[in-house]
Amino acid sequence: MTSDQTLKSNKYKHISFRLNTALLIVLCFYLIASYLSIHTLAKQANEFKALSGGHFDSAMNAAELARDAEVIAAQAIEQLISSDRSRSNEDVLNKNLVAIYQNVRQKLNSNAEMDEAQLEKIDKLQVPFFKSLKHLELSLLKEQTLIREKYENTQQLALLSQWLVEENTQESHPDFYLHALAALNYTSLALNTQSQGQLNKLDKLSQASFNSLSSLKLSQKKQQDFLNQIAPLLKSTIALQTPLQQSHRATLAAAREARLHAQRLSGSSYNYFLSLKEAAKKASQSHQNVVDKAINRLFIFTAIFVLLTGLTYFFIRLYIIRRLNNLSKIMQQHVRGKAVEIPLNGNDEIALIAQAFSVFVKARSDAEESLKKAHLETEEANRKLKRFNNQLQTLSETDELTQVANRRRFFLEANDKWQHALHYNNWIGIIMIDVDLFKSYNDHYGHLAGDECLLKIAQLLEQQLDHDQDLIARYGGEEFIIILPMQDQASCLTRAKMLLNTIVEAQLPHLQNPRKVVTLSMGVAACLPSPDTQVKELIKDADNALYQAKNQGRCQVRLAQHEAFSFNE
Repeated sequence: MTSDQTLKSNKYKHISFRLNTALLIVLCFYLIASYLSIHTLAKQANEFKALSGGHFDSAMNAAELARDAEVIAAQAIEQLISSDRSRSNEDVLNKNLVAIYQNVRQKLNSNAEMDEAQLEKIDKLQVPFFKSLKHLELSLLKEQTLIREKYENTQQLALLSQWLVEENTQESHPDFYLHALAALNYTSLALNTQSQGQLNKLDKLSQASFNSLSSLKLSQKKQQDFLNQIAPLLKSTIALQTPLQQSHRATLAAAREARLHAQRLSGSSYNYFLSLKEAAKKASQSHQNVVDKAINRLFIFTAIFVLLTGLTYFFIRLYIIRRLNNLSKIMQQHVRGKAVEIPLNGNDEIALIAQAFSVFVKARSDAEESLKKAHLETEEANRKLKRFNNQLQTLSETDELTQVANRRRFFLEANDKWQHALHYNNWIGIIMIDVDLFKSYNDHYGHLAGDECLLKIAQLLEQQLDHDQDLIARYGGEEFIIILPMQDQASCLTRAKMLLNTIVEAQLPHLQNPRKVVTLSMGVAACLPSPDTQVKELIKDADNALYQAKNQGRCQVRLAQHEAFSFNE
C-alpha cells in the first residue's frame, strides 16, 4: 500500500485533522466570547456616534482647514525663495490647493452661536489672504520678466566676449580689444551690483570705454558690427538694474504680507479646532465608564482564550515542531554536502515531505552532473567569444586596404612609446612617408591599381621594420608614418634611406614619375622627449621635413632642419 493510500484510509492520523480539531475548539470559544463583547460595544458605539461623531468630523475639518492655509502660504514662500524663479509657467496660487481649502470650508457647519461667530471670522480673514497671494503672484511674474531680460543681456555679453577671443583681436588690434573688454567687464559687474552709487560709477566707466572704442578708426566690418551691437546692450543692461531691484523689494513685501494673513487665518482656524476638540473630549468622557465595563468582560474571556491557545501550542510543539526540526537538520546536512539517511517512516504529511525531499536529493545529484557539463560548454563558448573579440579589436586597429595599423592605433601606441621614452630618457624617431605623384598614378593606372600599389608599398616597408618595437601605420591617403623607439637622428635617417632604396629597387612601374618607377618622399624627426613636449610636435617636425623633401624634387629623405638624402639612379 502506498503512502497516499495510507493517508487516505487513516484520516484521523493526519496532522491536519488533529490540528484543525484543536484550532476549531479554540475558535468556537473565541467567537462566542467575541460575540458577547461585540454586542455590548455595538450598543455603546451607536450611542457614542450619535453624540460625538459630529464633533469629531468638525474638529478634523477645522484642523484640515488650518493645515491647508499653511500649505498655500508655504507654497507661495517656496516659490519666492526657489532657485528657479526665472520660470513663468508655475502659479504662486495653486488652484488645486485653493479648491481643497474651499471644499473643506463648506463641510464646516455651525452648531452653536460660538461656532457661527468663529466661522464668520475665518471667512473674513480668507478674503485678504487670497488677495495677498494674488498680489504676490503678480509681483513674481513682473520680477521673472525682468530676470529673463537680464539673462538675455548676460548671454549677449558672453557672446561678444567670446567673439573678442575667437577673432584674436588682442594681437591684431590691441586698442580695440582693451576698450571693448573694459566696456564688457564694467557692464558685467553692473549685472550683480546692488548699490545705486556703484551702479552709476560702473555706468560712467562703461560709457567712457565705449566712447574710447568709438573714437578708434575701425577698418573691419566685424569691428563696426561689434560696436553697433554693444552700444544698445550697454545702455539696456545698466538701465535694467534699478527696476529689477525695485521689483525684488516689492516681491519681498508682498511675501511678508501674504505670510501675515496666513498666520492670522491659520490661527483662527486652529482656535476653532481647539474648541471643537474640547467638545468632543467631553462627549467621549461621558461614555468611557460604559466602555470600561465591556473591556473588563472581554479581558476575562481573553484569559480563557489564552489558556486554550497555550494548550494547543504545546500539542503543536511536541507532535509537529520537533519532527519538523529533525527533518530540517537532515536537509541542512544535505545542503552542506553531507549525505545522511532521510527518515521515510510514518504515514502523515511530514513523512510525505521527507519522501519528497529524498526525490529532490536524487534530482539534485542528476542536476549537478548536468551543470558540470553545461559549465564545460560555457567555458568553450567563452573561449570562442574571446577569439572573436580579439578579431574585432584587430579589425578596429588595422587599415583595411594596406593591412597595417590605422591612424587610431598609431596614436594609441605612439603616446605609450612617447611616455616610455620620456621615463627611460631614450630617443624616439618619426618617419613621415608620401608616395610621389600618387594622384597621377591613380589617373593613369586606375584606382584599383593604386590600391594594389599602396598595399605593395606597405608590405615592403613593414618587412624592413622590427615588429617588436617599430610600428608603421597608414596616416591617410598615400601617406604612411613610422615610429622608431630608441633611435636617434642618425639611426632614423639611415633607416629612412634604407626604406627609400627598398621601394626604388622594387621597380614598381610609374610612367608619370620622371624616374618611371614608384618613389617616396620622406621626412625624418627624432628627439629626446621632455615633460613639456608631446609626440604631436615631433610628428609635425617630420611632416614639415616631408614637405621640404617634396618641394625640393621628391624621391629623397629630409631630416627636420638638417641634411637631405636623395636617391641617385
